Amino acid sequence: KQKVREKKVPPSLLLPPPSSSFLLPSSMVKIHAEYVSGGCNHSAHALDADYSQDVIVCASHRNVFELEIYPKKNGCAQRTTVFGEEEESDEKTQEQRKHQTPVTCVKIVEKNTLDDGENKSTIVLSADTSGTVIAWTLEQSREDKKRKWTQKANCMHSFGPITQIAAKRETSESVIVATVASDDHLRLWSLNIKNWTMVQVNEKAFPSQHRPMCVDISDCVSTSPSSPSSSRFVAVGCADGTTRFYALDTKAFTDFEFIAELVGHEDWVRDTKFQSLTTSDDTTSLFLATCSQDKNARVWKIIARNNKGGESETNKRLPFETLAAPPRPPSEVLKGARVDIQLEALLCGHEDWVFTCAWRPSTSDDNSTSSSRCHQLLTASADRSVNLWSPSMDGEADSTGTSLWFSLASLGEAGDNCLGYRGASFYGRNCFIAHSQSGALHAWEFMEELQAWESLSVNSGHTDKIRALVWDNDGKYFLTGSDDHTTRLIGYWNTGECDNTNAIRTPKGWREIARPQTHGHAISCLAVVPPSKNRESGKTNSDSSQNKILSNSSQSFISGSSEKALRAFRAPRVFWERMKVGNTNVDNVNALILSGQGAAEASALGLSNKGVHNNNNENVDVNLELLEEELSKASLDAKHGGAIVEEYLVTNTLWPETSKLYGHGDDVFSVAAHPSGRLLASAAKGTKEATAEILLWEHNETHNDWRMVESLLGPTLTAVALEFSNDGGTLIVASRDRHACIFTRTLDDTTDLSEGWILTNRFKAHAREMYDLTFLNDNLFITVGRDKKANVWRIHASSEGEMRPVWSSESVCSSAPTCVSVLNSSTFATGHENGSIKIWTKTKEDDAKWSVAGDIPNAHCAEVTKVAFKPAKCAGESENILATCGADHVTRVFR
Repeated sequence: KQKVREKKVPPSLLLPPPSSSFLLPSSMVKIHAEYVSGGCNHSAHALDADYSQDVIVCASHRNVFELEIYPKKNGCAQRTTVFGEEEESDEKTQEQRKHQTPVTCVKIVEKNTLDDGENKSTIVLSADTSGTVIAWTLEQSREDKKRKWTQKANCMHSFGPITQIAAKRETSESVIVATVASDDHLRLWSLNIKNWTMVQVNEKAFPSQHRPMCVDISDCVSTSPSSPSSSRFVAVGCADGTTRFYALDTKAFTDFEFIAELVGHEDWVRDTKFQSLTTSDDTTSLFLATCSQDKNARVWKIIARNNKGGESETNKRLPFETLAAPPRPPSEVLKGARVDIQLEALLCGHEDWVFTCAWRPSTSDDNSTSSSRCHQLLTASADRSVNLWSPSMDGEADSTGTSLWFSLASLGEAGDNCLGYRGASFYGRNCFIAHSQSGALHAWEFMEELQAWESLSVNSGHTDKIRALVWDNDGKYFLTGSDDHTTRLIGYWNTGECDNTNAIRTPKGWREIARPQTHGHAISCLAVVPPSKNRESGKTNSDSSQNKILSNSSQSFISGSSEKALRAFRAPRVFWERMKVGNTNVDNVNALILSGQGAAEASALGLSNKGVHNNNNENVDVNLELLEEELSKASLDAKHGGAIVEEYLVTNTLWPETSKLYGHGDDVFSVAAHPSGRLLASAAKGTKEATAEILLWEHNETHNDWRMVESLLGPTLTAVALEFSNDGGTLIVASRDRHACIFTRTLDDTTDLSEGWILTNRFKAHAREMYDLTFLNDNLFITVGRDKKANVWRIHASSEGEMRPVWSSESVCSSAPTCVSVLNSSTFATGHENGSIKIWTKTKEDDAKWSVAGDIPNAHCAEVTKVAFKPAKCAGESENILATCGADHVTRVFR
């Protein structure tokens, strides 16, 4: 019943970049997309970078992002641009513009080899699991410097998935493209930049035992300096461990001419890369790097020998080559030249599969740089390391002329949280970026002053469907929970007080600040517990230190996952220290730093986060001198100048688990917190009334844990959403049985909030399955369901007779609303199955009249799972903020 038929859901246009805005047609209100995040796909070639064009691209589910490491201006946020962003387009255009399946590889077309300045636009190619290849080009406005990526051409590789793309500029108006896929075919395409067409010009089938895994195209090969050539080499890495070497004329589109089969690897060849190196005597050498699942990488040297007029001294074969094998026959494509391939180096150093290799790009000042500096290779491996290899310096070659290679640097993570790197790419001379198996992005830069490599802050995100999103009570941060088994905390980072020119710092803007939970199960629901000062209703222990610390920010949250227990977490001291360093304006942050445990750690095989560095001094006067002495993790923030990097998020931002809540008989599905912070309601998957019960949990101040105190019956199937009213006297429940339940508390006593709850109404709210509900005010609430309706109901309507909605959206929604969030009594937002978001406003202060004031038609490329407005009570700001997440693994923030 819950399955969404994606074939009928039109693909949606993604969000505009943070610097852009678009208009809502009805109210003419500008909406800015301030934050976009998503984890990188697991495929090895889902990331590429080109410093000469100032472009970094990565694939995230069905999206392609342009990332930014260095903000264009000081004090600005890191920009994330989504490919395919257009302000106006019809549904048919959107279907042609978007990837329908996850993207497997991206490739930036180099343009520094052409002298012609015309048509030198930045081009990016992307391919997906269905075999579709799309060509994108960058269009930048001169007025507002807005970067916009639009699709110009596409083609179909038969069937996918496509494992790698290679591309080279042929002329100023054409690009030669090669693709390999699981259909055991190598295909060659000609991309015409002038009229933006992509036509297949050649193909080659491989036997199944030689399945092509990767491909690369060399620069033009010329056997004579006086005669230009259009001949190129093509290297194809195969599943049998060999690399098959071909030559072809890309202008005449000749057939692939087999040159040689390179043997040596003992497992799948995962990547091949060509590199042309010009030495000080103006001679050009061609090298090929290959890496494999046999844990090694190899460097090959290619020499094209022209036999016309006899062999020159530089083209003479070495003595052992003459005895080892006869010379290869002349190449017809190379006009009679012979091709010799020598093994330059065998790079042994990794302890697991090597997925990708990348040559250091040449720069304008490389002529004055030694060839060893220009001739560096980067390899990414599943052994949690990225190695930088370099040959010996000039003059240190052995007797055969072969240089000795060594590992110049080895970077990565030593902890158990990193599952290895899937790919890496250079971004300029002293910087490179990599992505790991967990979807995280890592970047390092060589600091000349320190003569060391330092980590850079890069935005990344979830790698699976996001199911939960909740705001902090004070709106300083929000939490997201995903099927990737993590809970992430996102907030606004302000570098005002942590600027440090001698250290790398975190750029200003919305970003992931902490990762409170790394779980063994998929996270299904979250609830933020209101802060301590709101618990003063009823009798509390006046001597408790919890009641002395008054802050508007929430200090704990509850998470439910695909297990039978809920887990309670409390913010550690290191989190509030980091919030202070980031200048996030948390209320009474000094008192929060001095309370609770210092940090948390998780065992390698356990699921619980255990608190460490306990603070047993309960009655500590808050003053700045003592605060400086009590900061246990301040040295880490001082080292990075407040920088938040992936290594830090994984190892130092866990929240300690305070208690587990046992009581459900199946996987927990939804949870809600009472405004007082002393009561919880939760529900699990159920197929009958007894198993779909609502459990109430009360907080025990003495033992600082939660205990089940009541069970409420009403739903007959899984309760998908729960919410308490602002006054705490009503609980509403949405169920898969298409019914909504209203529980009301009949007692006025605030000592025991778990008593007095009765079912006052149960009615059929939708014709099909319900998805979500929320309070509009203390008298009205909103429900959304699969019948493509959003309904407004009155709480205190009589239970006698049939319940009728105060208002229903009827045929306004073309796609079923899946989630809803309220800003105030006159505005709410709904997310839909097709990825769109609608903003509704009340018409003429009439509860029975609502209209669409704004529509964000392409907020996500898949189902929107949650929308949430920043709490209105903290909006001393002039603008409202909306956070959204979806099944496309993406989290977004609108202002």
